[in-house]
Parts: sequence; C-alpha cells; structure tokens
Amino acid sequence: RPSRLVKEKKWNWRLTFHPKLNDQALLNRYRALADENSNVTFIDNVRLEDFQQSDVMLCDSSSIILEFMMMNKPVVTYRNTNPGQHLLNVTEVSEVENAIETALTRPASLMKEVNDFAHYHEAYRDGRNCERILDAVDDFNSNYKGKIKAKPLNLWRKFRLRNKLKYW
Repeated sequence: RPSRLVKEKKWNWRLTFHPKLNDQALLNRYRALADENSNVTFIDNVRLEDFQQSDVMLCDSSSIILEFMMMNKPVVTYRNTNPGQHLLNVTEVSEVENAIETALTRPASLMKEVNDFAHYHEAYRDGRNCERILDAVDDFNSNYKGKIKAKPLNLWRKFRLRNKLKYW
C-alpha cells in the first residue's frame, strides 16, 4: 500500500531489495507500485550511482547501511538488530513516515552521529585505500619473503575431508 509520502509525489523513491530475496509476489507488488507512480523507480541491481542519487535509506539490518552512511547520508531502520544513535530506528510501521521526514531534514545531531559512526568503521575515506594495500604488500614482500615456512602438506587431513565429503 503506497504511503502518503509516495502519493504526494514530493520525493523521488528508489526501491530495491536484497539480491537473495526470492519472493516474486512481493517484488512484483513493488514493481507495480513503481509502474503506477512516476516518482517511484524499482531497481533490480543497486549500484553506487543509486546511492549517490538517494537522500535517505530505509533498511532493516544490513551491511549496506554502512556503505550508505559513508556518503554522509542518514538511514532509517525498521527493527534494527543493533540500533544506535547513528540510525533513526523505529519499531512500528506507523513510525516509518515520520522517521523518513526527520531524516530528510538532516538534523545536525543525527548527521554528527552518522559521520562519527562511518569514521569509526572506515577512518580512511580519501580514495587511497588501494594504494595503502599495495604498499603493505610491497612491504611484506621486501621484509618477509623467504622467511615464512611453507604450509605443511597434511595429506591425512585432506584424505579425511575428502572421505567425509565423498569427493575424490
């Protein structure tokens, strides 16, 4: 059932679900909602651009929350398993619309919590992460190459595992 926020056409909505969700009836209901409302888009495979074009995320509990927050954007959660000050968590469906409206105003206290949470989980958001990883690999190769013992062959362990799995 479309909410008042969708019907008002005040905001544009992008809907997507976890890729492992197999409930085609549910997905088709949301595809139909997108077809009926010009301000709703159903996205089968979410991309970074979809995050960049979005102002707020509504989610339950997922690692995707952190990825969204790293763009300094608020997240409304419904019955999150690990709620905190960085989320606008609600426990009743009737609270979702007000939480989204609050998130869209980007209150300073919430945005500070969002930024602090994202910084705690990923302090380096300068776009140089790959460079740091490659430097660490180079450092490892130059300082430890030839100094680490090879892993033992352990044929008995391999035999037992293959026997257990009946994989020959």
